[in-house]
Amino acid sequence: MIAFHIKVLLNRVFKPEKFTLINILGLSVAFASVLLIWLYVYNEISHDSFHNNRSQIFRLFIDSPIGKTSEINSAVSQKFKEDIPEILKIALINTHGMYFSDNLKIRYGDKEIDNLNLFYANKDFADIFSFKTLDGDLNLTLTERNSIAITKSVSTKLFGEASAYGKQLIVNDTIFLTVRAVLADVPDNSSIKFDGLLPFSLCKELTKVDLENDENCSCDSYFLLGKNTDKNEVIKKIRHSIFNIMGGNKEAEGMLSQVKVDLVPLSKLHFSTPIDYDHIVHGNRNYVLTLFFVGLGILILAIINFINIDIARNFESSKDTGVKKVMGAGDFSLVSQLHIPAISDTKSR
Repeated sequence: MIAFHIKVLLNRVFKPEKFTLINILGLSVAFASVLLIWLYVYNEISHDSFHNNRSQIFRLFIDSPIGKTSEINSAVSQKFKEDIPEILKIALINTHGMYFSDNLKIRYGDKEIDNLNLFYANKDFADIFSFKTLDGDLNLTLTERNSIAITKSVSTKLFGEASAYGKQLIVNDTIFLTVRAVLADVPDNSSIKFDGLLPFSLCKELTKVDLENDENCSCDSYFLLGKNTDKNEVIKKIRHSIFNIMGGNKEAEGMLSQVKVDLVPLSKLHFSTPIDYDHIVHGNRNYVLTLFFVGLGILILAIINFINIDIARNFESSKDTGVKKVMGAGDFSLVSQLHIPAISDTKSR
C-alpha cells in the first residue's frame, strides 16, 4: 500500500495533467487583472486624501442662471471671514492663463521652460492644503513679492540635483523671481495640480491685473471650516452675507432665490459637478463603480473556475479509492489517499 501512495505522489509531481497549467495561469492572470483594476479604483476614490485638514476643507459652489462657479474676489472672501466665524481661512487660487494669454517663460542660465501650469495663490493656501515642502517656506513665498515656489520636477529641469532655494529665475526676460520654496511633485490623486505657485501681489506686475483689490477679478475659493462645524449652517450664513453684499433689498432677494449655494467637501470634489472653465479634471463615479464590480466579478469567476478544475482532478482519484476499498483499505489509508496528493500539489505550485 505504501508503494501505491508513492506511485500516486510521483504521478502528481512529475506527470502533471494538461489542465494544471491552465488552472494556475488562469488564476494568476485573473488576480493580476483585478489588482490593476482595483489600483485604479483606489487611486480614484483616494483623491485629495493626503491633506491633513481634508475633513474641514470645502470648495464653494454657486449655481446661478449665468453659470456654475466657485469664484469670489478678495473683498468678498474677507467679508465672509468677518461675517462667518466658522470660516477659519479661505484659499484663493487663480491660473496664470486666465488673465494673461501668453505663457510665462522661465529661464535660468541657458535653460528655459515654458508652458508651466502656474497658480497665483493667497497666503491662506499654504495653511489649508498639505502639499509637501522639500526646501524653503511656502508661507514666505506667498507673502513676499517677486517670489516663486516650484515643484521638484521643475527644479530638476533647471538646476539638476543642486538646491534651487534662493536661486533667481528670469521671467519673460524682464522680471527676476527668487525661489523661496521647492515642493514635492503634486500627487496623481490631487484635484489641484500645478508646477509652481506665485504670490497674489505678483499678478499685478506680470499682467496688470490686481487680484488683491480689483473687484472684477475672481478666484477659485476653498474654505477651511472649524472642527465639527455644521456645513448647512455655514451655507445659510454665506447666503445671508451675499444678500447683504448685493444690497439687502427685495431685488437682491429675488436674484438670490435663483442661486444655489453649496460647499463641496474636498473628499467628494473629484466626483462633484464641474464648474464653468474648471481647472480640475473630474472623475466619473459610475465608471469607477462599474470597474470595481467588473474586477469583483473576474475574481469570483476565477475562484469558481479554480475550484471546478480542482474538483475535476480529484474526481479521477475516486477510481483509486474504489479499488482500495475493494482491497480492504482502512480509514487512514483512504484519507491519506486524498491528502498526500493535495500536499504535493501545493508544494509543486
